[in-house]
Order: sequence, then structure tokens, then C-alpha cells
Amino acid sequence: MEDADGLSFDFKGGLDSGPVQPTASSVPVVLPENSSSAAVNVAPNYDHSAATVVGAGKGRSFRQTVYRNWLRCLCVKYRDDEKDRCCSSSSKFDSIPLQSKERDRNTEKATSSSNLDSIPLQAKERDRNTEKATSSSNLDSIPLQAKERDCNTEKATSSSKIDPLPLDLEIEILTRLPAKALLKFRCVSKIWSSIIQSQTFVDSFFSMSSMTQSRFIIAFTNFGRSVQSQDKRLFIFSSSHEGRESSSLATTLHMTIPSVTMYSNSATVCASVHGFLGITAHNPFIICNPITGKLTNIPGSRTSLGYDPVGDQFKALTLVSDTYRAHDFLVHEVLTHGGGGESSWRRNQVNSPPYKSLTKAICINGFVYFGAWTPTRDENPVIVTFDVRFESISFIRAPLDVVYWEGESILIEYKGLGTTMTCPGINKAGEFIFALKNLPRDVQPYYIFYYNVDRNDMRKVMLKGIADDEEFRRRYRISDACCVHISPNHVESIASL
Repeated sequence: MEDADGLSFDFKGGLDSGPVQPTASSVPVVLPENSSSAAVNVAPNYDHSAATVVGAGKGRSFRQTVYRNWLRCLCVKYRDDEKDRCCSSSSKFDSIPLQSKERDRNTEKATSSSNLDSIPLQAKERDRNTEKATSSSNLDSIPLQAKERDCNTEKATSSSKIDPLPLDLEIEILTRLPAKALLKFRCVSKIWSSIIQSQTFVDSFFSMSSMTQSRFIIAFTNFGRSVQSQDKRLFIFSSSHEGRESSSLATTLHMTIPSVTMYSNSATVCASVHGFLGITAHNPFIICNPITGKLTNIPGSRTSLGYDPVGDQFKALTLVSDTYRAHDFLVHEVLTHGGGGESSWRRNQVNSPPYKSLTKAICINGFVYFGAWTPTRDENPVIVTFDVRFESISFIRAPLDVVYWEGESILIEYKGLGTTMTCPGINKAGEFIFALKNLPRDVQPYYIFYYNVDRNDMRKVMLKGIADDEEFRRRYRISDACCVHISPNHVESIASL
């Protein structure tokens, strides 16, 4: 087989059948269609020696070289055609409309649902039961501790999602809690400790307590001939004033102070002043907070405690001069605590005309009042007034029937017998409070009386826990008459001096 130019394409005789010696200029190179000239690297001019086959049957002829390159070009072209065919098929898929694709998907879904419907109902139920059994077996294989741990983790996660309370709401809640609980809550965290001990919170708690609570203090000592001096104690109880329907009140023992004896005369005082108790028994003068259990001793026995609400200061007025001698004036010492961030006591001296005190002192709205004679005994009854803020002493003239020795004691009939009672004051309801000056000698309840002036009636209320237990009396050797002191209006405070 020969082409138009006389080049034989006879493959039967083999490509290496005989030597051929063509010249490069006389042999045209035939390239396949659509093939690149770079695919066959043929020089444009060859001399006769370059085209000659070296050794018949062994070397590669020019014809072989041409056809090898031609076959290589065909392979390259075939590979390129396959790539083009793949690209054209992808473009055809992309050209399919969206509706056709959705139709195909719906067709597949319908086919699958029809296949499922063709499954018998019993087979479906059997498969569902098998799945349930498998899942339950898997759950049963989980250890119990792991299940509990997962539950606790879920609970912790849900609790952690709860938003914390605002700080101002926490403070508002804390101000409504009992004072004893607040002292324990100081150990909850450093934040709560700083909040509860801050002066702002202390003032807020006191204001809330003064509006919502109405309490009174009961104090007595185990005074008696059988009690040694080292065994003497001052017991401080408290209770709350309740409604008229209450026939008994429960008391709480807050603290005991050792080696303190209180008598029934006017020189012995247990007065409540802005959450603290000022106790005048013997030297020294004691200031304590029944809630916190802390106390402070001040030198001097003739001392009265006052509070200045404007400057937020406690002041102790102590009479230094001897009242049994004639003096042109009396010298007093004033100890001031608080105000302006001060935490120590500061001394000052105050003078006044001579007088002789007769009654116990009471602090009302920044003034300390007590009855006295001036300038000496049995002369000119007056009410001595000490201005706590400005530290000045003045006199208010009083009727003779109002100011007299031991004027707070009265004699009334109680169980057919005449007994001595005191009137320590009134409660918030305006009822006068009367109480026995001494505890019963035997194991008996202790009572107080409320007298309502408007209704002109009196009711008796029993105080539970005031030495009405045989064990309590035997432990503290309470056998003789013990003097009782009542402070009618006490407000709980968590402050410290």
C-alpha cells in the first residue's frame, strides 16, 4: 500500500525488512491531522548519511521513527478527547433544569416509599421491636455510676445556666434575716463577710430591725449567800412583744458575764441604747452587744450611756466628783466612740451645777435623762438632761411627786400578797410593763404584766426559760432572791465597738 507520494504503508513485511536510504529532502514527513508540530521533532534538512540506517535489521529505520511519533501523537490526541468528553458531560448535567432534578428526587422518594410499603406490616413491627431491644440492652449495659454522673452533670449544667441574683437584691434579702443567722453567714464567702460587716449594711439592718421587731431584755444575777464571788454571773435573755392573744413568751439566753452582780437599787442599771446594753453594777462600766457577745469595759461606776444619731457616736457620761461633798460644780468625763471612722474612745471634760441623782438614766433621741435633786438632797427636784451631741448638761424643773428616791418601784397586790414591782417602761403598743423585781425563790414561772390605759385592763404573760428549770437553778446555784432588770425596748444590732 502506497500513498500518493510513493511511501509504502505495508506493515506485513515489517518495518525493518530492508535498508532504505532516502534523503531528507526527498522524503516528505506526513503528520496526523490536528497534531501539533511540536509532537514530532523532525529537522528540516538532513544529509544522506543522517538518513541511512546503520546496520540492516538492527537499527531503527526512518520509517519506524516516523510511525512511532505518529502513534504517540494519536495517543495524546485520544487522551485530550477523553478529557473534553468528561467536561462536556459535566456541563450537560449542570444544564439540567432545577425542576427536573426535583422531579427525579421525588421519583426516588416515591420509589423508596413504595418499596417500604411493600414490606409486610409484621416484618416492620419485628424490626422496631428488635431496635427497641437493642437500645434497651445498650442502656442496661451502661454502669449505674455513669448514669448518675451524667444526671449530675446535666443538673450542674442546668443550675449553672441560672443567672445570679443582683448584688442589691442579695443585700436586701440579708437585711431581713435574723441577726444570729447573719453572724453565721459571714463564713459563707469573703464577699458576704465584707457586706455584713460594712457600716452601711449594719445601719440598714438596724433600721429594718427597729421597724419590724419589738424585743425586750431580761437580765438577772445568781446573787445569794451560797454563791461564791467567782461563781456569780450576769444572765442576759431577750424576748419579743407579741399580740394580745399570747399568754406566754419564749426567751433566748444570749450571753453570760462572769463576776458581775446587779442589785435592786437605782445605782444598778441595764439600759438598752441603739442595740447595745449599758450595764452599771460596780466598777467598771460594761457596754455589750447581746447578739455578737462582745463587751467593752470603761473605768467608772457612775456612768450613763448615750447615742448621738446625727454624728453616729456613742458617748459615756461619767461623774468624777464626789457627790457626798459640797462642790460649786461637778466634773464629768465624756468618752466618745465612733463618728468619722474613729474606732477608739476620746476623752473630754464637762462641768455642771451640783446635783444628787435619784433615778436610773434613760437615753431618748440623743438625750440622756435622769431624776435628781439640786443642789443637795431633798431640795429642788429636777430632770437632768445631757445633750449627747453638744456634750452639755442642763436641768428641767419637775414636780416633787415625780422625782423621789426609788421612784420606779410600786407596791401592788399579787396573789393576795403585797409585792414590789417595777415599771421599766412601755412597749410599742403603748402598754405599760410591770414586772417583779426578784425571781421566785422556788422553781416557778416568771411573769410580766401589760396594762392598757385606754381599755383599763391588765394581762399576765409568762416568760418561759427564766430560771424555771430545776437543772438550770442547780447548775448556777440560784436559791435566794435574784434581782431582775428589764429593758423594755431593745433593737437587735450586729455592730461592734
